[in-house]
Amino acid sequence: MKKIILLLIVLAAVAVGFYKWNDLRILFGATDISHQSDAHSEQYQCPMHPQVIQDYPGNCPICGMRLVKTESKSEVAPGGTLPASDVPGHVTVHLTDEKIRSIGVVTETVNEEPLKLPSRLTGRVFYNPQILDLLYRYREAAQVQIRYSKPTAELIAESRAVTWTLRTQLRRLGVSEDAFKKIEESLKDPTSFVPANVFFEASGAYIDARLPVSDLSHAHVGQQAQIYSPMAPEKKLEGVLRSLDSVVDGTSQTLAVRFEVASGYELLKPGMFVTVEMELDLGVSLSIPSSALFNPGKRAYVFVEREPGVFVPQMIQMGVTAGERVQVVEGLKTGDKVVTAANFLLDSESRFQAARGNAAAGGHSHD
Repeated sequence: MKKIILLLIVLAAVAVGFYKWNDLRILFGATDISHQSDAHSEQYQCPMHPQVIQDYPGNCPICGMRLVKTESKSEVAPGGTLPASDVPGHVTVHLTDEKIRSIGVVTETVNEEPLKLPSRLTGRVFYNPQILDLLYRYREAAQVQIRYSKPTAELIAESRAVTWTLRTQLRRLGVSEDAFKKIEESLKDPTSFVPANVFFEASGAYIDARLPVSDLSHAHVGQQAQIYSPMAPEKKLEGVLRSLDSVVDGTSQTLAVRFEVASGYELLKPGMFVTVEMELDLGVSLSIPSSALFNPGKRAYVFVEREPGVFVPQMIQMGVTAGERVQVVEGLKTGDKVVTAANFLLDSESRFQAARGNAAAGGHSHD
């Protein structure tokens, strides 16, 4: 009896070992489990393990998924073989017009066009404390003749001497005559004097910000910008880039820039943080929608329709990403058609056919 039990255990172990050994051979591409032959027009393949191929329906012995029906060979474009792809683990795919319509393939023709790179910075309203202090003192000295109904000649003379001194200092700091006129007008109605507004009208409203070094080559003095104040985030103030520093901060890799704002002073306060937005000009270059791109980085690729219904996986070299557009440095040319919709289905089919061809050849992909 013990011998029978021992024999049954050995037989069971051999059966399990054979089953697992077969699975491992399939998993690592040593063979496929298909009973395929050139005479069969249909094959069935596992979506998760493309090396599992057979010519009858069933389930994958590795994961248990139902095998998917597929053609025995890749569809060949009319007139010859399909062009080769330079993307590892992929092959060119040919689809009929009906198939293209059914899965919703959309293409876009590659052209050269101006590219704009959105840039968003945090800025701070600049002010010169010395100018602001002198403006307050100037207005206070000029109010002597209004505060006193009958000021003495000595008091008037002192007031004039102080205002003349302060006026001279302010003029040297760049305060205009128009600013002094506004201050004098405000003397009649003290409530009309808004120090910040007069300060900006006197010295101009400036926004200081830090620009990343990566954007430096695309920014230039005179460039338009939009300023948004937290007092009214929905309102846009027009600004102009007036200066670019020449010294880069070693830690943040940014440099100081200054914008001038010509109006909307009531929405700005000295020292306030604001948002600065501008579009950096990248010039004219080839670009594609980001939706067309796979594997952004060193191994980026797209699907190009070389002939009607023939979609070739094509390696490209990316440049700058500008919003929803990606600059193309190498790999495409003007007039190429890249797939922008349903390209994930094309990618799956391309990988599927590449894995099937590899399994049929007795190897496996390393991609």
